[in-house]
Amino acid sequence: MANVDSRDKAVHLRSPVDLFKKLLWEVDGISKTVIKNPVAQANLTIGAALSLWHLCDWLAVDLGNDGARWKAVSAHLRAKVSNHRELQDVARAVRSVRAAEQIANASKHVQLWSNVADAGVSSELRTLKGAAINLDDDSPTVKFEHQIVLIEIDGDFFSPLQISDEGADWWRGVLAAAGYDVPPGPNFIE
Repeated sequence: MANVDSRDKAVHLRSPVDLFKKLLWEVDGISKTVIKNPVAQANLTIGAALSLWHLCDWLAVDLGNDGARWKAVSAHLRAKVSNHRELQDVARAVRSVRAAEQIANASKHVQLWSNVADAGVSSELRTLKGAAINLDDDSPTVKFEHQIVLIEIDGDFFSPLQISDEGADWWRGVLAAAGYDVPPGPNFIE
């Protein structure tokens, strides 16, 4: 069985740059939903992870056998990259793309093959409970619950905005090296 170009089934996505623009929209949405709607942020996080990881597929298909463009990407990444598998291997070394692969595949497939599952990565919508005391007056202690999305990578915790923004910045450089006109987009984490 041969692979068939299926961009005509991807609604408005026709190029890696289109998928990158979708990622920027998701990053922007994540930045605006941090406090207001953690469930919306969780869903945007899954979307951003899908975009971050599947940019490997879109770029590899678009570059095809264009050796000069693969060479430019390799120079930018300081690693030999000339096909889809090599691009994925290099991308996995970037913590944001590594986490995105796990979130994207787990949200799509539920179960992962043991050689694909990365025990160092997890994500969740966590409920934080606590209490606050107003020291300025005699008002009672205020109890609160708040949900946040957390992404854990090798024991360290990150917000979806940190991961998606870092990933978008990494892909911006890769796509530019491949010769694409890449929109600047938001950068929320310096």
